[in-house]
Amino acid sequence: MELGAFSLDASFRDLRASPRRISSIRLEELRVHIARGGPDAEGQEEPTSAVVAPSTEPPSTGTPMVIDELVADRVTLEIGSSSPANAPRVFDIHRLTLDSLALDREVGFAAALTNPKPIGEVETRGRFGPWNRGRVADTPISGVYQFTQADLGEFNGIAGLLDSTGSFGGTFGQIEAEGEAAIPDFQVTAGEVVPLDVTFEVGVGDDGGDVQLRSVLTRFLDSVLDTTGEVVRVDEVDGRRVIVDVTTDDARIEDLVRFTLKGDTPPLTGRIDLTTRLEIPPGDDRPVIEKMLLDGEFVIDEARFSNLDVQKTLSQISRIGGGAPASGGEAGTSVVSNLAGVFAMSEARLEFPRISFSIPGDGRATRWHLRAAGRRARPRW
Repeated sequence: MELGAFSLDASFRDLRASPRRISSIRLEELRVHIARGGPDAEGQEEPTSAVVAPSTEPPSTGTPMVIDELVADRVTLEIGSSSPANAPRVFDIHRLTLDSLALDREVGFAAALTNPKPIGEVETRGRFGPWNRGRVADTPISGVYQFTQADLGEFNGIAGLLDSTGSFGGTFGQIEAEGEAAIPDFQVTAGEVVPLDVTFEVGVGDDGGDVQLRSVLTRFLDSVLDTTGEVVRVDEVDGRRVIVDVTTDDARIEDLVRFTLKGDTPPLTGRIDLTTRLEIPPGDDRPVIEKMLLDGEFVIDEARFSNLDVQKTLSQISRIGGGAPASGGEAGTSVVSNLAGVFAMSEARLEFPRISFSIPGDGRATRWHLRAAGRRARPRW
């Protein structure tokens, strides 16, 4: 611990009492490093609530000193990892206030700080303790927070300002959090601006701040995505790997394509059921969309294409399916029933190894199957 300036307010009687009592302490330019213990004991249960701290070993009773109020300005807090290979997380705290500070009891806290990545302002308050002297990572903590104007532009390939509120609880070594977030100007740089509203339950672990996505619901336009997965630190050089499973029932395909395409007219409309695994590997400075790996399947009910050439082709296929000549007659329909398939994406290239669909024709539906031979098909709509 390093300290720039220090002041103390206490009476002579309070200093001679048991325990000793100090009315207030003022600190400036404080630098604190909190080390974490080793791995959890085998069989220890993981906390499951964002507001209830798990049980810890009973702390030792008694304390030599109680500080009624401690105020620290311009604090640098380093929280170490249980893995020696991982660097500590560093937070710049503008002001930290602690109430009734002692080792044998809960301590109230309030803090205003700058989050390191993405950069944004955090205000938080809550309680921690009693301090676990044998293993600091098992010290209980709970509270609420407000995270404002977090700049997602730090991550190459996306943009937007995030605001979030929520609650957290658990221990220094395993924090569970739940809350809400809004990104009114979210954008994948290849696509349009799409406002997002998110509700989440996540766990933040001791090993370098790995994040477990228990449940993340993302609402945008007329669609909802349900996500679970993890964000795991690989190493200090390459950073973190994102692996999530995404599902949606009865979303709109035109909502989804807005993330990756610009323009007022989407190439395809319809209701979609989707299941996919998304991975964003660590390393390199490519935009997010170029690093994304997708592998999934979908079903679109009553898909409609905006491309006139596609509509013309479907009309011809529809007439053939109904036994009519390929040319002439009515313009037909651009509706495709039960459009289903599998897809994969890498290097910003979306490919469809297998697609099947039905086309109405003279009162009956004709089923068509497309499969790539030796390479993945690349339909252009």
